[in-house]
Amino acid sequence: MGFLKKLPRNIGDKDAVDAIAIIARSNADEYACSGAVSDLVEIPGKYAEKALTDMAANETSPLYWRSIRSLAQRHNPVALGPLLNAAADKDPRRRSFSILALTGFRNIPEVHEILTGALKDADPSVRESAKQALEWVEREE
Repeated sequence: MGFLKKLPRNIGDKDAVDAIAIIARSNADEYACSGAVSDLVEIPGKYAEKALTDMAANETSPLYWRSIRSLAQRHNPVALGPLLNAAADKDPRRRSFSILALTGFRNIPEVHEILTGALKDADPSVRESAKQALEWVEREE
């Protein structure tokens, strides 16, 4: 799937990004859909950003959380609210996911507080995610 992201990067038009978005939204296997969303993260420009934002607009879509994570990687504020909510979710898997994805917003004081607070979470997987997230943040600074 990784070869697809090279096309829009070189072509740089809406049609190329739309082709990847079609694959992401298809009923293909989960790996192909997830890979297409991941490819959109690495494509610069407003067309890829719009495709991800459109996918993140449907909370019932299987692409929703992948799109939110991808938008967070692009530092897009659309992802911030859902990730902050997920950081307080009762499901530790959702909390772990959000803690890692929130590193895209590491410069926001509230996010940094959530990351450090997660080091004391009751669930060991969340604590481990917080540790990893803070290590990423330190490397980026």
